Amino acid sequence: MWQVSDIKWVDWDISSVCNAGCIDCVRWLPDSDNHYHLNGHHPAFNQLYDPRLFADHITQFDDLEYVQLLGNVGDPMANAHIDQMVHAVARHHQSARIEINTNGSLGSESVWQRLIAAAVEVSDRINMVFSIDGLEHTNHIYRRGCDWHRILERAKWWLAAGLDAEWKMIDFPFNADQRDSARDMARDMGFKQFTVFPRQTPTAEFDQLIIDHSQQPQSTQLYQQSYQADWHDQYDQQMEILHAWHPQGIAPKCQSQHSSGKGHHVPNFQINVDSSVWPCSWTSCMDSQKNQPLRLKWHQINQHYETTLGQGWNQLKHRSLAEILNSPWFKHDLAESWQDSQFSLSVCWLECGACKPKITVDTNSFKSQ
Repeated sequence: MWQVSDIKWVDWDISSVCNAGCIDCVRWLPDSDNHYHLNGHHPAFNQLYDPRLFADHITQFDDLEYVQLLGNVGDPMANAHIDQMVHAVARHHQSARIEINTNGSLGSESVWQRLIAAAVEVSDRINMVFSIDGLEHTNHIYRRGCDWHRILERAKWWLAAGLDAEWKMIDFPFNADQRDSARDMARDMGFKQFTVFPRQTPTAEFDQLIIDHSQQPQSTQLYQQSYQADWHDQYDQQMEILHAWHPQGIAPKCQSQHSSGKGHHVPNFQINVDSSVWPCSWTSCMDSQKNQPLRLKWHQINQHYETTLGQGWNQLKHRSLAEILNSPWFKHDLAESWQDSQFSLSVCWLECGACKPKITVDTNSFKSQ
């Protein structure tokens, strides 16, 4: 379905290391008592992308227009070589916008200063997104383990260099009465944007669960769910519900070819820290999903490709990007799954259902001082 030249926007997972305890992140998995532990199903936990591999892999893409350095279950600032990766993007994709998304509390001063020096060289096309979900006494409720004073210190280093930054806040009830103050603070500090983004699980029950866990220490235990023999039946039931929700089928965003603001383009490919290639961030988490039937369904499908193509069939450290895009899953099996074939994936129906409402964000841009 895709040629290398089709891919203009890539989210690159350069770290699966993180200090934050955001319980709706795939990094965390609840046990039967709703205690959250590290997700023992994740195949590449607490790893960093090798900067030498990154420099090689980034050259396999043609004329990227947007690169976001992030961590799907980590934080990019945990990777001490992030400055080298900015240099690699800038060198090989000379018009690409670069965005880094961080909780702001990771990384030593030397790591930040090296990154800032690299960013200044491409200051007209780089942006740092600080994910800050409250003020001093509330940010830690969701982002457990993130030190408020370290966040402000690092934001000031970045802004003092004259670099663009955005303050992104998730719309939790506990920060609703602080948004005006946070917006004013962002403007006064020199942020170029302040954005309120909708939360992933907008229910009163989960909001309360976040508050309940905010005072609990982060677990260091790797936890795996026990196997449920009826997962096939559970998966079929989930698909029936999704088909009922979206009777018009799905409208796969990865098949579009358009810009969607801030230089973002669809398809929006994702590269995981193990160098695996995915058509979106949602599919990139299938092997570590909290949803056990979906995770086991993908393991079943993936086993088929490992048997026929070999292990690492969609990893850049084992295959070229062109070879990966020419593999059966990317070339035709995924598209056939949208017609409810044996490879059907509930994540595609859940995230790209034709009736799914569009996500709206509230963004304020500030004029340069």
